[in-house]
Amino acid sequence: MHLLIISRFIFSILVLTLSIYSLITKNFELLPVIMLFLGANMMVVGIEGFQKKPKAAWGFLSIIVSFFVFFVALQGFLIK
Repeated sequence: MHLLIISRFIFSILVLTLSIYSLITKNFELLPVIMLFLGANMMVVGIEGFQKKPKAAWGFLSIIVSFFVFFVALQGFLIK
């Protein structure tokens, strides 16, 4: 449980830091990387949701959203 909290915190800090850097420098080439970390963050949130309440819809929804974000990030990497 503590490992999920730590990894969620690390992914959140990475997303926030890279997003602020992209906005300040107006360099948006890092967006696929930001989306990859955002998808990992959403996956961790979904796993935490399943551990708290196994039949809750929020955990399932977070995992579905994370797969979509991973797909968008993969397209961003391939289009470059």
